[in-house]
Amino acid sequence: MFLGNKGVTPLFTVNMPAFNQAKNLPLIFYALTLQAFEDFEVIVIDDGSSDNTKEVVEEWKKKVKYPLRYFWQEDKGNRLPAAENIGLKHAKGKYLININADIIPAPFFKFSLAGQVFPWFGMLVTYAKYVDEDTVLAGVRHEVRREIVDEMELEEIKDFFVLEKYFAGTDYRAQILPELEKAYPPWYLVSGNNMCIPVKALKAVNGWDGDIEGYGYDDWILCCKLYHLGLRFKGLTSAVGYHIQHREGGTLGEQASQVGLERLRMYEKKYGY
Repeated sequence: MFLGNKGVTPLFTVNMPAFNQAKNLPLIFYALTLQAFEDFEVIVIDDGSSDNTKEVVEEWKKKVKYPLRYFWQEDKGNRLPAAENIGLKHAKGKYLININADIIPAPFFKFSLAGQVFPWFGMLVTYAKYVDEDTVLAGVRHEVRREIVDEMELEEIKDFFVLEKYFAGTDYRAQILPELEKAYPPWYLVSGNNMCIPVKALKAVNGWDGDIEGYGYDDWILCCKLYHLGLRFKGLTSAVGYHIQHREGGTLGEQASQVGLERLRMYEKKYGY
């Protein structure tokens, strides 16, 4: 079952920055073929990788039905926001789904439990159900062990319980994300690695702060600007992305705590909030 009207102007642009993550890409591209929705395009923005990212993208262009495009920027350190802005610049979709090249979008599943068959409609259908031009949609990131890249066959992605076998942890925001509409400030609960934003709104705030280098709060700053633009925020626990753990380990919360307050003070000085 496929929903949506595939055409010149897709509903979604899947915006995917990548840096030396060629090994992840086949799993992600294949998971996107299993979505119960086809009105989307995919843009990979290579942040100067030294691996075969470009070759993998070119190979998969021949295998998938959805439009798949590739852009590159020179490696000058971790310039994730600048890469995301390249995707925004070239996006044809009305809404931008932002995932990094370490997120496997939950595909369409049918699985049996206690003698009954249940559908799991996947990331894109969930977003399609709730999108509007005034709302930022935030999905969840469940952790899967890094071995998934080395051990998993592509066909296994069709099996919900195989993914669960590699499960390493629930998104720490899962219990509170449904209350995102009531939260203040809502951007503290948003991860840029699995969210859906109206392209028109992104362009109105000039996208991500492209001057930011290295890890630290770039998505919070973006969402803060979107909040002041007047957008609402809605959390969707059914918009699932499976986050492949980094070899060095560490959760989103742990990484954030390492950055400290200095960068937040810098942003406050720059933006005034």
